[in-house]
Amino acid sequence: MIEFQCTSCTQRINANDEYAGKLCNCPGCNAKNTIPAIIEIAPGPDPDARPSCKLHLNTQYAGFWKRFLAIFIDGIILAITGSIFGAIVGTIVRLVLGSAGADPQTIQIIAQCMGFAIGSILRLLYFTIMESSPLQATVGKMALGIIVTDETGNRISFMRANGRYFAKILSALILYIGFMMAGFTERKQALHDIIASTYVINKKR
Repeated sequence: MIEFQCTSCTQRINANDEYAGKLCNCPGCNAKNTIPAIIEIAPGPDPDARPSCKLHLNTQYAGFWKRFLAIFIDGIILAITGSIFGAIVGTIVRLVLGSAGADPQTIQIIAQCMGFAIGSILRLLYFTIMESSPLQATVGKMALGIIVTDETGNRISFMRANGRYFAKILSALILYIGFMMAGFTERKQALHDIIASTYVINKKR
């Protein structure tokens, strides 16, 4: 049913849908009126729908081997810095606990636990801070000319960088298949990239 007003007397007029676009007489003033056509409004976007990738069609995604080399470089950097921090912490722990009269075995266990904890925190901060920074990359990624982005090509937030980092645990648990997925998925995404909705792309020069 179409409802409209008369153009002369503004009386409300009702007409069946099949008469859309045709002339009719107003029952009040007998003026001729054109029955308006039905306008179909297209449905808006689903607010609950997951945003699709809006990266440019010419975006070059970083391949598996490029990403592997970047991780290798980062691993060397973290191994060196971790050894330095570990040596410093170990020395402090041995001095403090040794002066307190702790036995050597206890000192060794505590020193190893603290070294592992500091190494884990250092690794977490290294990846999350650098990948969410304006650089959008770790040292290894910068050396290979690749960056981490979101669906729109912008840098990721610190929270998303954390989510991506911890999702790597799942990528590693399934025999590192999650990392290998970067070699054959459509947009070269590893499992942790898919989980965090991130992309590793070649930086524009």
